[in-house]
Amino acid sequence: MRNYEPTIKKEDLEYGAYYKGTCRNANEARWDGNKFIHWRTKYGTTFLESILCPEDEKVYDVFVTTEKLETPTKEIPLHESTGL
Repeated sequence: MRNYEPTIKKEDLEYGAYYKGTCRNANEARWDGNKFIHWRTKYGTTFLESILCPEDEKVYDVFVTTEKLETPTKEIPLHESTGL
């Protein structure tokens, strides 16, 4: 069974920071203050998707942080136009 205990707790996450971790569809995500945003590719299309942290979700997939990233693989925008 997967460990849903994050290395970095929700209260210690920094707005706009990138994190390495695990979820079903990503291993890098950016914290927007309420949820994680990450890139997802499905059927050849790449788009932004959001996912909650373990403290906020007990049924569905969550992003479990393992460490803060200084340099992400790809920039993840944080603004209203993403719709997330």
